[in-house]
Amino acid sequence: MGLTAILESIERETAAEADRQLEAARAEAAGLIAAAESAAQRRLDAAVVGAEPLLRAEAARIVNAARLRQLRRRSALAAAQSDGAWARAREQLAAIVAEDGPRWHAGLAAIATEALAMAGADAIVAVRAADAPPIEALVAAAGAAIEPLPDDAPTGLLVRSADRRLEVDARRDVRLERARTALVEG
Repeated sequence: MGLTAILESIERETAAEADRQLEAARAEAAGLIAAAESAAQRRLDAAVVGAEPLLRAEAARIVNAARLRQLRRRSALAAAQSDGAWARAREQLAAIVAEDGPRWHAGLAAIATEALAMAGADAIVAVRAADAPPIEALVAAAGAAIEPLPDDAPTGLLVRSADRRLEVDARRDVRLERARTALVEG
């Protein structure tokens, strides 16, 4: 064998050895890549599992915040609607009072009866002088006294027990506000 043949044989063996090493390196790299992908997937799955309660909590917080905004909007709309209704009710009641007719006298008598039942005997009924005549007999029958107020005082009654421990405020605006509060809260 000649030198050329030996060199060619060495080159072939070297090339074959290089191909085997390259193939082994490729196989090892593929194994490392597969192991790395598997490890990354496990870490990702663990992170998702760990983050899931946080994500659920954040989603619940967002839903609750949206519900609260909606509740506030509804409340504001209801308040705006009720403001108009209460203004009309106040106007209608003012018209009934200004009329000074049987409807107002009957309403005033009913309010006085209820307030006197709570305040007891010897109560003091503070009422506008113009509103006193329709309830004078009722107040006297209950053993109470009328304390006249100026005619520019609020309409309705303010009844105090004799010992002044109990006060029944049945003035028009106070009763309207109590009714409004009861409707809004109820």
